[in-house]
Amino acid sequence: MRVTERMIHRGVVDEIHGHQAAMAKLQQQIASGQRLTGLSEEPIDAARSIRLRAAAAGLDQYKKNTQEALAWMNATLGGLGRVREVLQEARLDALQGGTDSTPPESRQALAETVARLRESLVELGNSKWEDASLFGGHATTATPFAPDGTYRGDTGAIGRDIAPGETTTVNYNGDEVFQSGTNLFAALDNLETALRNNDPAAVRAAVPALDAGIGKILRFEASLGAETERVALTRSRLDEMSVTLAQRRSENDDTDMAQAAVDLQNENNVYEASLAASARLFGASLLDFLK
Repeated sequence: MRVTERMIHRGVVDEIHGHQAAMAKLQQQIASGQRLTGLSEEPIDAARSIRLRAAAAGLDQYKKNTQEALAWMNATLGGLGRVREVLQEARLDALQGGTDSTPPESRQALAETVARLRESLVELGNSKWEDASLFGGHATTATPFAPDGTYRGDTGAIGRDIAPGETTTVNYNGDEVFQSGTNLFAALDNLETALRNNDPAAVRAAVPALDAGIGKILRFEASLGAETERVALTRSRLDEMSVTLAQRRSENDDTDMAQAAVDLQNENNVYEASLAASARLFGASLLDFLK
């Protein structure tokens, strides 16, 4: 086959255009910071990039779930702690009112204090976190307790997926905390009645129920505290996984700026040399062809 001057021109032009495309790609990589500019150019690395992005999105969702779980659990722990404090204060009132030397008027004053503590207990049962009832079970938009202590929530458990194959329950419902086993409202009602009746023996008899209630709340606090620690450890593990995954994504996706700068300079040098050589070989005709 005879090689014509036009064919030679075409080959030189194609080479120059190739250098221009290479420089444009390198410039884009440097400007964007991303080495991968299309699925077709680096199919294996591009497919790996897609998998890594999907894994990162999954980790981000688990981290969000653990954050929500920890917030809810810590709010519940705070509520349980205040319930225990109410019961402990009522117990102190019972010990004082159960002493035979305590005058009747002091027992009446203590009865008023216990009545206020009972109101506080209802308020604690209706505690909210971000407008959601902590102790309402699944009925998070309802007010769990009526003023008389009647529970109007349900026994639903609120779960969160915190890692692949790992879940946690973030709540205790109001029935198990305030009513099942030792009924905390009944314990305070009985104490208040005994104090108003000026009956020191009945006041002393109300103490074991308060002790049982305090013990129940302490068990809830211990159990939830341990679970909170587990979720916090899971969150730390997710953070470590995110750092490792980010490093892998950077290695796969990001532009090596130093190398890209060197490559760009090399491409530019070759490009300039190609233009100079073509100008010497073909003169203005090739330059006109490029235009």
